[in-house]
Amino acid sequence: MLERRDELAVTMGLDNKIYAIGGFGGDNNMCMKTAERYNFITNQWERIASLRIPRRAHSAVTLPDGIYAIGGFDGT
Repeated sequence: MLERRDELAVTMGLDNKIYAIGGFGGDNNMCMKTAERYNFITNQWERIASLRIPRRAHSAVTLPDGIYAIGGFDGT
């Protein structure tokens, strides 16, 4: 992964890529809003759009219309 993180949410997208969303840690060792995805074909992680609100200890689900981050803790 591009950033160290724990307490993240992970899901497999409909595009067969792994999505790692939010979490705790990173460069500032706090709740994260960044997200990235793993491409099996290129064997690389890439940054994707961030969450609007940082969160950790949450869940993620893939639905036909997108990926959703649910619940968790925002650091406050």
